[in-house]
Amino acid sequence: MVLPSRDRTPEWALAAGFVLVVYSRTVPVRVLMTAWRIPPRSHADWAAFNLLATVLTRANDAPLAKRLIGNPALAYSIQGDVDSRREGSLFYLALAVTPEADSAEVERTLSDELARLGREPVAESDLERAKRQTETTIGFGLQTTRSRAQALGSGWMLAGDPQDLDHLLARVRGANAADLQRVAAQLTPQRRNVVWLLPISNGSTSSSSGGRP
Repeated sequence: MVLPSRDRTPEWALAAGFVLVVYSRTVPVRVLMTAWRIPPRSHADWAAFNLLATVLTRANDAPLAKRLIGNPALAYSIQGDVDSRREGSLFYLALAVTPEADSAEVERTLSDELARLGREPVAESDLERAKRQTETTIGFGLQTTRSRAQALGSGWMLAGDPQDLDHLLARVRGANAADLQRVAAQLTPQRRNVVWLLPISNGSTSSSSGGRP
């Protein structure tokens, strides 16, 4: 993995103010990673952020996938989740970008879809599906004594609450479309942190041209 100096960073990245551009021999395609700092797990909005990540990335028929994995495809795949910490969490999305896609269009499409979800409520069918998927994931993660003990410990460490999962499930079940719309409106380009992970071709980078990757 190579962390580029300023003279090796593409001009488009410097102009756009991206946090970091990383060149790596371990990735076969470009990867766009975008993240926003959000409230800690104990916050009332955490469940809405978690459901929003599920709505955006659950399958190829998710709203974001329809925009990015379409025809022509801008991305091969989309992943996203909420990484929980006691003092704050991270809402992130990661896209494996196709070779033909222009990075500006990929970012614009991502920003436009998030902005739309901040203006318009998600469909009730999408919300209910996300709730079922979240409940199923939590349920399958509590099948053994060990996993239940880990959940108790994680709840105490991340939320100061050994009954964290019970309370989280209650917030998930009680979330509505307006809650997701409200938190989506917080995921603005001005608040994001961006990393572009770029493959190294033939042992060298191609950033000297100054063009978009």
